[in-house]
Amino acid sequence: MNNDDITKLTNAIKKKREESLHILLKTLKNNLNDEDKKIKVSNRLLQAIFLKEETSKKHGTIYYLRDDDLTLELYKYFDFSEFRYKNLCINKGDLFLFRDYGITFYPKDFYDKSAHCFDFKGVKIEGDFDGWDIASAKFGGCLGKPIVHPEKLKKNGLFCTDLKDCYVSGNCNGVDVRCVSFKGAHIDYDNFSFDQHKVKKSDLEGACLTGVPMNGNLDDVYIYNTTFNGFVGDLVFNVDNYSLRSLHGVRFGGVTINGNLASINLEYNNFTGAKNAVYDASPDIPRRDIKTNKFRDVSFYHFYCLRNHDDFYTNEFDDAVIVYDATNKQLEYDLIQDSINNNDSESHMFKNIKFLYLDEELEKLINGIIEPEILIQKTKKITNTDN
Repeated sequence: MNNDDITKLTNAIKKKREESLHILLKTLKNNLNDEDKKIKVSNRLLQAIFLKEETSKKHGTIYYLRDDDLTLELYKYFDFSEFRYKNLCINKGDLFLFRDYGITFYPKDFYDKSAHCFDFKGVKIEGDFDGWDIASAKFGGCLGKPIVHPEKLKKNGLFCTDLKDCYVSGNCNGVDVRCVSFKGAHIDYDNFSFDQHKVKKSDLEGACLTGVPMNGNLDDVYIYNTTFNGFVGDLVFNVDNYSLRSLHGVRFGGVTINGNLASINLEYNNFTGAKNAVYDASPDIPRRDIKTNKFRDVSFYHFYCLRNHDDFYTNEFDDAVIVYDATNKQLEYDLIQDSINNNDSESHMFKNIKFLYLDEELEKLINGIIEPEILIQKTKKITNTDN
């Protein structure tokens, strides 16, 4: 199609849009079969058919994708692989046009730059979202190469954003990362940094930090329903430095825990994969809340003291370690074995539980000396009686 023909068609559409489109639709239906259903035409003609133009003193010239019934019928007959636009306005209800008809989403070519609550599944995206509001957007299942520089976003930053399938670079300094999910994101480790003390208000509430490079400590960082599983680096949680004295819904996979977990309230946490986690339930320590936690990989001291805790049975101790000494050996061992062997309602709590006896070598030493001596004296006593 030469330029003269394109000009004639676009002029006809401008003058008599509805009539021209009806004729165009009929022609396409009559001449395109299922095998070659899409026709490739110039970008100028695509814009004339599918874009609506608005001009104002305040906004200048902006464009919208048309979605009237007649135009919707035409979308399926055109190849949009090379379709370009500028100053395009969009709402989340328009995304099906991009997804269903293969229109590429170019973030730099939009006017309003707001993708609040958008779901980009199935949409091909090319380019970065600098200057955009992408709060609560979902990128999982998107196509192409969407690029996010968190520090270059506007408004709410990454609040509640699912970055799966995004390419993430830059840093998160001053960024609201509450409830953001990095799980499944393509992180540019050479050019991306994350400092938990420099994000907005040092607040990691609800964040899923899988794949995120993190180092240092969590002192003065707010964590609530936070997931660390799969983060990259070395991270330390100092129990004694956590001022809130309460943990809720935190997944500590990979985090080194320093201090006694018994000194703070614990609800709905998962310690699977945590390093160095210790819970000393000594009767000298004031009782704290302990409800619906998964204590895999935690080492317990004075475990028997927890048995009478109000919410003891809501927790899971699979693959936990029970540490005991000679003083409470029988009490600890009998308590767990009784639960495992005789109480079906409790046995699920202690799958693969491990025991660590601190005084095992001491017991071997003492028994190695005393038991032979007892045997000698018993033998002498029997011999003397016989004589």
